[in-house]
This record gives sequence, structure tokens and C-alpha cells, in this order.
Amino acid sequence: MDVVWHPAMERAEREFLTAIDQAGPYDIIMLIGLPRIGKSLVHRMVMRKIAGDPTKWGKGRLPMIFVFASATERSFFNSKDFFARALAEVRAPRMPWLRTDTDAEVDPYENVKREMEEARVEWAKLSGGKDRSEPVMRRMFEETARERGLKYFSIGQAGSMAFTQKGRDPSDHGYSLACLAEELNVVILMSGTPRVHKLWKGNAEVSGRVTKVFFQRYKPDSRPDMEHAVRLCKGLTAHLKFDPRAQPEKTMRLVYATTLISTGLVQEFYKRANNNRIADSADVITLNHLKQAVMTAEDLEALYEDKKLFDALTQPKKLVLPSMRNSRIREGRAN
Repeated sequence: MDVVWHPAMERAEREFLTAIDQAGPYDIIMLIGLPRIGKSLVHRMVMRKIAGDPTKWGKGRLPMIFVFASATERSFFNSKDFFARALAEVRAPRMPWLRTDTDAEVDPYENVKREMEEARVEWAKLSGGKDRSEPVMRRMFEETARERGLKYFSIGQAGSMAFTQKGRDPSDHGYSLACLAEELNVVILMSGTPRVHKLWKGNAEVSGRVTKVFFQRYKPDSRPDMEHAVRLCKGLTAHLKFDPRAQPEKTMRLVYATTLISTGLVQEFYKRANNNRIADSADVITLNHLKQAVMTAEDLEALYEDKKLFDALTQPKKLVLPSMRNSRIREGRAN
């Protein structure tokens, strides 16, 4: 299915690029948005734009890599596994982010990827040691990243880092990444759900380095937002047939309530509705098919919890100014 670009997505891409352009050494740029809203798509698009032409990188050079921060250990984030995958990616990168869904059948960067693929022989030799501890893999990653000339370290699904084992604080991972950025003199680009804020919560040293870019959500009380939402839903369902009462513009309250107009969730919602139509051997999607496609109560609760957290992160904080009554300093003059 073709990507349907919309104002919120375009704004997120523009602000993400601006933040990267203004970033200094050791900075962390975080793209935050609701689940399935399109963060990874924007992240990859931005990576392609700042990476430049791969044929001009130089032999063996690699300006950026992309690694998912998946919760791989019984639904918890495992930093050892993360650095193992980061090490593999910097030594023999697969670079799936280079290719778009609309690329021609012939990959324009096939030669570059083939050269990187040949590095797997070297990777196999270097991985022969018995010591696979996290400190060793991290050190090997840092050494290889320097040799590659790494400038950007991209991390997807960064919210997974907030799922830690008992006794572990997510802010430890945030501090670890901040140290890594400083050690390698790279900019870290991350995208994740609102829970990612736990990586810097309560740690001023880390939060001071984080530039937050918000993938704005659609608001039901905004007429322009809802007009864009209708166009988005129509674009995503152009291949489907609806009963007149089930058209997107007639059922926007229902669609919003179960998806918050998060692109991936909207796609899944209409896919479930279409499956209901097929199960009923119907020619068109009806209002009943849409109602049957609503997410479970548990999934809706999790979605609205993310919405609540996202709104809390985007609302400006109240600043209490200190009293200077007994100070010689007065605003507007030094003495």
C-alpha cells in the first residue's frame, strides 16, 4: 500500500530535519509520537536525506546505522542484545532504510551494499572470540564505529528501552547512550512512543542533551485536523467499498475513538473491517463491520494511556520565578 503523506507527518519530518541541522556533538534528537503514527517512516526518510549519496561515502565509510531497540528478553529490553546487533550492523550493515517502497526493481545502491555484505567474512572472523560480554561488545562497537567514520547512530522503537527488569532504571540506558554519543562524537537519532521519556526522567545531565520533536496527533476539536483526518482515511481506504452510512466522513467519531487517527492503527482498523465484510460474504463494508473492528478494551486502554502521556509531555510547564526581594540585583540593571 502506498504511503499517504499528511500535514502532521510532513511537519514531523521538517522539524526532525531542523533539529538535526542544529544539533551539536553528543546531542540526542528524539522523535516522539503515538504508536503506529508513522515515526519509523519519517525516521527512515530523514536518514536517507542526511546520508547523502552512498556512492560518495568512500570505501568502507559508513556515516550512519539504524538499530531497533527491541524488547527481546521476555518482553524486556536487553542492552547486551542491543549492542550485539549494533556491532553486527556497523560491521556488516544491511541498510534497509536506504531503499524506499517506491524504488525501482533495480537497487541503485546495489554495489555499495555488496561491498558492505563482503564485510560479513571479516565479521565472522572478529566474532570468533569467546568473550561476548556486553562491555567487550560495546568496546568493539566503538572501535569499529570510529573506523567507519560514524556520524549518526539511529535507534528505532526507543520506547522499548523503558521496559526494564526489576531493579533497573530506564534512565540508566539514557545515561549510557549520552556517554556513547560523547565517546564517539556522534549524534544519536531516536524515535519512540511517549514512554521513552523515562530515559531522561530525573536526570538533568541527559535531559539537557535531548531535543524533543513531537509527531503531533490529530485533535477532535480542531476542524482543520479533522478535515485532514478525513482525507487521510479516504486515501488509506481508496481500494475499499463502503455502505453510504459507513463512509469515512460519516464515521469519523468511531474511527477517531478507536485509532486516534494514528496511521498504522487506521490501516489495521479498516483491514479488520474488510475481513469482517469478507467473512459475511458482503459486497461493501457496513457500519456493523466497522463496529466489530474496534480494538479490545485492553488495547484501547493502552492507547489512551499513551495519549495521556503524550499530552503531558507536550504541554508547557509552569515556571515559578524566584523572589529577588533581598537581592541587590534588579532586572534591567546590574547594581
